[in-house]
Amino acid sequence: MHGGSILLNVKKATGLLWVFLFLTMGVSGLNGISAFGELSIELYSHVFLLIAPFYAYKLLSNFKDPMFDPVSILFLILFFVSVLSLILNFNDISESSLRGRTGINKYFSSMAVLAFAFLFYLFVRMVINISGVDFQYLMVNVIFRLVQFYTIYAVFEILSWYERDMGVVNFVSHYINGRVYELTPFRLRGLSSEPSFFANTLLFCAPFYLFLYGARRYLFLTMLAGLVLLSGSRTAYIVAILMILGVVVYTFFGRGWVFKAASSFMLVILSLFFILGFQGETLGWVLSDSDSVSNLSRFSSLYASFLIFIDNPIVGSGLGQYAFNAYNYIPYWAETSYEIVAWFSDDDAAWPPVFNLYARILSELGILGFFSYAIFMMYMARKIMLSKLDRHWDLFFLMLLLYCILIPISFDSFRNPYIWIALAMSVHLPKYLTRSSCGKI
Repeated sequence: MHGGSILLNVKKATGLLWVFLFLTMGVSGLNGISAFGELSIELYSHVFLLIAPFYAYKLLSNFKDPMFDPVSILFLILFFVSVLSLILNFNDISESSLRGRTGINKYFSSMAVLAFAFLFYLFVRMVINISGVDFQYLMVNVIFRLVQFYTIYAVFEILSWYERDMGVVNFVSHYINGRVYELTPFRLRGLSSEPSFFANTLLFCAPFYLFLYGARRYLFLTMLAGLVLLSGSRTAYIVAILMILGVVVYTFFGRGWVFKAASSFMLVILSLFFILGFQGETLGWVLSDSDSVSNLSRFSSLYASFLIFIDNPIVGSGLGQYAFNAYNYIPYWAETSYEIVAWFSDDDAAWPPVFNLYARILSELGILGFFSYAIFMMYMARKIMLSKLDRHWDLFFLMLLLYCILIPISFDSFRNPYIWIALAMSVHLPKYLTRSSCGKI
């Protein structure tokens, strides 16, 4: 009796902590703890503090998980490649500096983010193992309320475009982020610092529509579609279309073909990286003559990552070292982009981004790092394929897999928590499910 009471209390405490953490994940750019340096840029430095002691308690409790499951071993392989990249590039990394930051500092801050990803995966795995099938209901209800909140907040954002919001958006932005962001007309950002980060949160929420029924499902899809559309994120539009296409193909051609195609998509991404790289000069000149500064900046960063990879194909230039190397690889036709110039010269500008996690991994960790990460997605696809669940769960996990494979095209950090949530759910949740476990909510 006493043991059952403890288990119930642990489940409640875990559920409440999980709800808090999930609701705050969409907030990027929080005014963080300065001692964390780069990690304070994101809210996840605070989340990291909350997760660490809770997981330590879990390890010492009666509800133990094995520390090293197959995904944990894959993380260790990725850590090993990261350390190897430091050893083989130590001279260059130790001498690198840009805008007051050193290569060594950036390497260890990037390793800390990778450690966060691993710890976050372990935490989500723990929540699933404690909650069991209840994790489904916990997630669906939280996500539905979250999308409702963003829809209400969007009204104030839209009014702010016409300076009629009574300062609500400015107040919230200053309170959460420590500063007021310059609003982008006709682009929603929610509580995120960038519209694209906001769209990232929304796309992760999309697959959960499968567990809503009747009016709630239509309301959820309407709110979600409106928010994604008004985010103005072009990459989000592409990812959303491909996720919908995956659902259509699944419906007409079955699960086997779709999952195999999704798991082999990593090779398609690698092929596109080489094609764009070898055609970089031609495409670059075309973009430099266009009016889109954003497209030129993104492609220039991608092209620079390709050139870095060509010179360091096996283990890359070192984790976190893209910006230090890109300074010497950015092509001259990219200098027409004021964003490129600011990233490498203005101390107040954003740190030079890659805009693509795959390109970043290839430039920083080489082909070994790329395949180390690709195995995560292939293992996730294999676990889903081996799960014998009803159609709703099958389709749900497919959409999560597509999200994990596609979203890194526009998000260049391991910090994205939704990838690790989706991975943990796909690997560990099926064992608690049966063909009749898909309940209406």
